[in-house]
Amino acid sequence: MGSADWTDLPNQATDAEVLGQVTMCPTLYPPEGDFCFGFRSLTSSAKFKGRYYNHSAFAPLAASKGGSIHAYVRKDSPMSSACLYAPVLFYVNSIDYDDDPEGYILGLSEGVPYYVTLCKGKLSSGVKTTSCVAKGATGYSAAQWIGLRFDFIFNPQGDLVFNVYVDADTNPAGPDWQRPTGISAAVVDDNLGKLTGSAPNTDRMYMGFGMYSAQADCYAAFDYVRMRRQLTP
Repeated sequence: MGSADWTDLPNQATDAEVLGQVTMCPTLYPPEGDFCFGFRSLTSSAKFKGRYYNHSAFAPLAASKGGSIHAYVRKDSPMSSACLYAPVLFYVNSIDYDDDPEGYILGLSEGVPYYVTLCKGKLSSGVKTTSCVAKGATGYSAAQWIGLRFDFIFNPQGDLVFNVYVDADTNPAGPDWQRPTGISAAVVDDNLGKLTGSAPNTDRMYMGFGMYSAQADCYAAFDYVRMRRQLTP
């Protein structure tokens, strides 16, 4: 996928608040090729910057259909203090940030150590382990690339099923997708709202990636992002 496949969310953080650029920064060491897409926060105000996949069959996904996002994600410095930022993959119901998009968000959580964390809610709320749907048991405290796969299946009766995987080899050419310890089974947002306390969000969804931040001078990066869509059932 090239740069033309991605579009910035309208009305999100400005370049004076969060930078989002292609970079070959040598300290990021992309897992594939020489370039990755990076973010840097320039303010301590809570902001979000991201991009959505703009192909017509994906923007939005078809009614009653999900998708799959594969990406290599890096939460970079700083790794101290409150560490109030998180790189994320998302399925949300709007691309306009003024609409306060919400849906399902998988990210490397705020805080130190940080965790692979699945949230149901708004992009503007960040990725907090205290208000999540599921959290991996492995805590990370270093800047490193983590391969994530975020599958979303829309079941015919209305339950939404989410599967989370981590690449055990961090190898885009031959990923070894494994369920992370702590999220060892599918996460089902059920029609009764038993798991999350509310009904599933069955809006048509947009797929993308980005960074939430409420701290200045934080960095995140993405590489080898791949999108797929559910065709059946």
